[in-house]
Amino acid sequence: GHVTKNNMDIRILLNNFHVPHDSSKETLRNVSKIITDSFGFNTIEEILDALDQQQGDFAAAAAKTIRSRSPTSVKLTHAYYRKMIGKGFRAVTAMDYRLSIRCVLGQEFYEGIRAAVVDKDRNPRWNPARLEDVVDEVIEGYFADDLPDLDSVA
Repeated sequence: GHVTKNNMDIRILLNNFHVPHDSSKETLRNVSKIITDSFGFNTIEEILDALDQQQGDFAAAAAKTIRSRSPTSVKLTHAYYRKMIGKGFRAVTAMDYRLSIRCVLGQEFYEGIRAAVVDKDRNPRWNPARLEDVVDEVIEGYFADDLPDLDSVA
């Protein structure tokens, strides 16, 4: 009857969208495990080592992306996320403001724009160029509390 016709229509419709499972593709479960196993370390170097030991496209692509970015920015972002765990909205937005000022005052921001937008050579020359040459004290300096607070800016 009418119900069977609707059921058939639904099956036909669903079959049109069906994609057979490709066991060679990484699943969300696999990628979640890679993220859990790789990104919990205290340093970017340890994270990269962990990613390098993983199998599959996700870990390789993540490691390649991290290595292609400004070493200072990568270390700064990692330190920022670690410092902001458990902080409230006001503390996070105040730190966002502080870091945005410091990044604009630095050179990496402009070098990234130069490489991507101005010269379009896609070959940024980061300074320092290697993760191991980024000094912890420089990263800590980005977080220093010597800028005006967000609330005091008109």
